[in-house]
Amino acid sequence: MKKSLTLALGILFLLFSCTEDEDTNPFDSSSNSIEPLKEVLVTQIHIGKIEVSWEDNYDNETGYQIGKKLGNQAWIEEYGFVNGNTTIFIDSLAEINQNIRYRVSVCHDEEISEPTESSSIYTDFPSPTNLNFEQVNIHTIKLTWWDQSLGEDGFKIEKKVGNGNFEPLTTLGENSTTFTDEDAELNQNIIYRVYGYKGNNSSNPIETITIDNIFPAPSNLNITQNSVGSFTLEWEDNSNGEQGFKIERKIDSSEWSLIGTVGEDIETFEDSSIGKISKSRGYDKVYYRVRGFYGDSYSDYLESESSVDFPSPTNLNFEQVNIHTIKLTWWDQSLGEDGFKIEKKVGDGNFELLNTVGENITTFTDEDAELNQNIIYRVYGYKGNNSSNPTETTTIDNTIPAPSNLIITQNSVDSFTLEWEDESIGEQGFKIERKVGEDSYQLLSTVGENITTFTDEEAGVNETVQYKVYTYSGDYYSLPVESTVISNTIPAPTNLNFEQINIHTIKLTWSDQSLGEDGFKIEKKVGEDNYQLLSTVEENITTFTDEDANINESIQYRVYAYLGNESSDSIQTTIIENTFPAPTNLSFEQINIHTIKLTWSDQSLGEDGFKIEKKVGNGNFELLDTVGENITTFTDEDANINESIQYRVYAYLGNESSASIQTTIIENSFSAPTNLNFQQLDITTIKLNWEYTSFGETGFKIDRKVEGGSWETAVGVTTETSWSDEGMDITKSYEYRVYAYYGEFNSEYLVENYQYQPQNLEIELTNINSSYILNTYIDIDVNIISHDQYSSVESVKFYVDDNLLYTDDTEPYSYSWNSVGFEPNQYTIKVVAIDNFGTSGEDTHQISLVVPDGFLFLEGGTFPMGDHFNEGSPRELPVHDVTLSPFIIGKYEVTQGLYEEVMGSNPSYSVGENRPVEQVSWYDAVESCNKLSEMEGLEKCYSGSGSNITCDFSKNGYRLATEAEWEYVARGGTNHTDNFRYSGCHEESELGDYAWYDANSNNETHEVGTKLPNQLGVYDMSGNVYEWCWDWYDYNYYSISPSENPTGPGSGSYRICRGGSWYRDANNSRIANRVPFKPVNSGKSLGFRLVRSFSD
Repeated sequence: MKKSLTLALGILFLLFSCTEDEDTNPFDSSSNSIEPLKEVLVTQIHIGKIEVSWEDNYDNETGYQIGKKLGNQAWIEEYGFVNGNTTIFIDSLAEINQNIRYRVSVCHDEEISEPTESSSIYTDFPSPTNLNFEQVNIHTIKLTWWDQSLGEDGFKIEKKVGNGNFEPLTTLGENSTTFTDEDAELNQNIIYRVYGYKGNNSSNPIETITIDNIFPAPSNLNITQNSVGSFTLEWEDNSNGEQGFKIERKIDSSEWSLIGTVGEDIETFEDSSIGKISKSRGYDKVYYRVRGFYGDSYSDYLESESSVDFPSPTNLNFEQVNIHTIKLTWWDQSLGEDGFKIEKKVGDGNFELLNTVGENITTFTDEDAELNQNIIYRVYGYKGNNSSNPTETTTIDNTIPAPSNLIITQNSVDSFTLEWEDESIGEQGFKIERKVGEDSYQLLSTVGENITTFTDEEAGVNETVQYKVYTYSGDYYSLPVESTVISNTIPAPTNLNFEQINIHTIKLTWSDQSLGEDGFKIEKKVGEDNYQLLSTVEENITTFTDEDANINESIQYRVYAYLGNESSDSIQTTIIENTFPAPTNLSFEQINIHTIKLTWSDQSLGEDGFKIEKKVGNGNFELLDTVGENITTFTDEDANINESIQYRVYAYLGNESSASIQTTIIENSFSAPTNLNFQQLDITTIKLNWEYTSFGETGFKIDRKVEGGSWETAVGVTTETSWSDEGMDITKSYEYRVYAYYGEFNSEYLVENYQYQPQNLEIELTNINSSYILNTYIDIDVNIISHDQYSSVESVKFYVDDNLLYTDDTEPYSYSWNSVGFEPNQYTIKVVAIDNFGTSGEDTHQISLVVPDGFLFLEGGTFPMGDHFNEGSPRELPVHDVTLSPFIIGKYEVTQGLYEEVMGSNPSYSVGENRPVEQVSWYDAVESCNKLSEMEGLEKCYSGSGSNITCDFSKNGYRLATEAEWEYVARGGTNHTDNFRYSGCHEESELGDYAWYDANSNNETHEVGTKLPNQLGVYDMSGNVYEWCWDWYDYNYYSISPSENPTGPGSGSYRICRGGSWYRDANNSRIANRVPFKPVNSGKSLGFRLVRSFSD
């Protein structure tokens, strides 16, 4: 009623204040009409409420008349009225899900201007989203959703159970986003749906998936038998909210009966009602089942079974404590028994009761076990006249164990120690018998219990001996353990070795293998003679030295042990050739050209010394000198120069001598220098260096020849291995020969030519890439790697495909090539450097000039961003300078064909492969950028999710334009000085050639690129579809925006769209126009354009 009264009063005021008057016009004294408003803007505040706004440019207006048009219906001319100096009208009765237009006329007294129309606005009612459910317990389900609308009256929830229809469940107030159904039907399939409503209008509903609200059965039923007549049940509770659990029992094949009920969350029950079970009752099994309940609803049963019996004892084990004592142990598996009975069976007899023990006792010891008999025991529980099944041991072989591991140790040739292992407990002792040769075994000795060793000190020498040992207890005996036959011979010594101490002394050593011998005898054999006793040593001695060994004879020794008249086998050496060894390893060293040093190895001991002989040329060897014993070197300081020399050396002792050893023939020539090389010290001086391996020379002489002329002899004389030729001409060729001299002797010549060779000039291209974007400056830098030390670089020439571009004669050498005018292709960059010797060096590099197909490269730059004409919203101000780095942008809006190829679906309302994709949210656009990057092998720019998505602008993949990048392109990049209102043109009369907007779109999108491009060749920057940008929206952002590469606020609720669309008017197509949308919005006019960062 209040709204209707306000509207009526406004219309009455209009009738009295807006009648025509041709005589007066307070706005313009020269005109009879009021100037209309420039622009009327409309904004949907929330569902059913629209704000109409305009700019007040008048001083004395009476008020404003508002008209309204619903879809294709006629205009309501006098829909509303507001007083003067007012710039806002709120339509609180806006129809929902309709296209609405408004127009506003200015009133002064009785005059009224022509109306100014707003663009069309569609008042949609967004559905809630993200409807989720949580099964709180078996009868309670909680719903949550996201509220996507503003101004709704509330939300309605409906429920569908099983195959029924959706029925109203409840109604909630505005902004509600949760509801809990505490009476959810059990064991039914349930679906919920939620929708917003305002009056009689409502959004589309959103539904949950089908909820299977089954009552979960308990699980893991375990039955524990507490005693013969008591059981404990345990299970796992898999439900929440049940009233409790019911327990049923069945014995053998009888019917199930309820035996108990427990409350909620209880997971255990004890059944003590079975009572004492006697086997005469005639049943053996009891069955249980458990199920949850809530009112009249039940879960499925959980069933199990358990045997009711008298458990037998288990794990019956025995331990033979000793040969007449056996201990039994077992596990008690029953509860409530009276005790256990033990029975015994000996040999082939029957089981006889042995003993009875009380309840819970699990051990019994039989201290009178029969020896050398097989015994079996059995044990069973009993209660009154009832008993369990018996448990039996294995057959126990209770024979007396024989001793084992009989080891015989020979202490000496007539003494043995016996050791064995006692395998029995409780024996009286052990008996030992011995057998000698072919005789029978005779009792040797008896030892007491637990004794396991015996020594026989009267063993026969050079006889075979054998022993056996057995256990005894009274008249009972074990089996014997027997040794092998022992051959008791005297062992021969082993490891007989000899050492020639010197040429007349030989030392023998051996290993003593016997114990108790009298000693050892040593015999010697010389040449072809027989062995003769050489010496006798006492027991345990294992060495002997023969100090009178025959020189230059074959000698052999043998050794054997003896005991009285008995002896071992002998061991003998190999034949020892006791010859006089010749020296070895004779070598020589030419100390200098007249001195030669000899060295050799002395292979003999005890010699008088060594004799050295020399042979010169074709002469004979003659004695040169004699040196004493152990001397192994001699120096000839008068070696014949330029002669062939040979030396020989031999050892001597009195008149005896060894064989001689001789050197190779020594050519004692005067050798020439080697490895002559040249070092240019400066432009007029060259240094000669050579090597010389001989010694004793007086010095060196150098001869020189210039440009092929005659030799100049001895131009240099030096004692060093280098000489400098000063005053040379670096441009001429030289020949040098170097030779050593000693007195009147000269060595051979060392001859080499020399011509100075300037060092190569090496250069390289640096900091150059393999590809570049078209229309850019390409910096070409040259690095001089090396050049001759006596030269300098005079110039560097720069070529593209052998076309000279530039010559640079000043360091650093570089050139910035402007590639404008060059077509996409491969090009060869070449640089050539030249020095003052005329030597040149060059380097080349292949590059490609490229641009992505369908994209445009922008160099970046600085431009004034914002509303240049002060004709839009304050959010487009202030105008501020922004500097951008280079980037690449698509010439066209993303088409439906490309989007479907990337995302696999096409959400668009106006379908066409080459039309711009629309009905995409900001999140859809970001996801498709990442997917396209992935398809093309590029780096993904976006990461994160929801409001936490971040963009890495350094990556090379696809992304959305920043708001600044978008406006820079729309203004024509570096052509922004054209100062156009729209992208590509300035006047609204031209806009139809460049943009699809409400005046020419026929209420639909059109194929991209069908209108004229802007100055850069980019299409549809104005009109067709709004284009999502990266930036969050902030009304005042232009006041705080960074001046370089701004990327928008750090957070927000809305994202920016730019460019206007097919259903918006020319004002919305302005370059400066900024429109915020929630990133989840996906209307019929929302699309996007691709951008890539550019990195040189």
